Amino acid sequence: HDLLTRLGSGFRARAERVDVKKVAPSAEPGQRFKIKDYLRVTIDKDWLNLPPGAFIELHSQDKQDDDLREEELSLDVSCDFLELKAVQGLLRGMQPQGLSHQDTEEVLKLLSTLGIVVWIDKAKLRETVMLNPRQVAVAMANLIALCFGT
Repeated sequence: HDLLTRLGSGFRARAERVDVKKVAPSAEPGQRFKIKDYLRVTIDKDWLNLPPGAFIELHSQDKQDDDLREEELSLDVSCDFLELKAVQGLLRGMQPQGLSHQDTEEVLKLLSTLGIVVWIDKAKLRETVMLNPRQVAVAMANLIALCFGT
């Protein structure tokens, strides 16, 4: 739950410069990029393999962390949607024990019922997990206000 929520709301992380160049070769500070391959990032002292589909935004030099090593980059990570197989991979790799595909689907059903994520277990819809339903709700409320506001 915490991992999916954190991915949905976004967080600050670090990654090796060479690894970032592999997944986003033309990445420039201030631009947001959708990664197409796994990227290992460090959050405090923990690490996470970001799945394909996550977004990264490199920090400009003035926003870099003070204790950043020369070969590291500071970046913001966010992810509004992930493919089901990416979520299954993330939860399978959790420590001390990961979740099976079946357990992952049960967890997604529960989290969806609670409104933490949106996952619809129906053909063609089940392959996508929305990690930030609040953002969509706010956007829809703004759209309704714009269309029907006085």
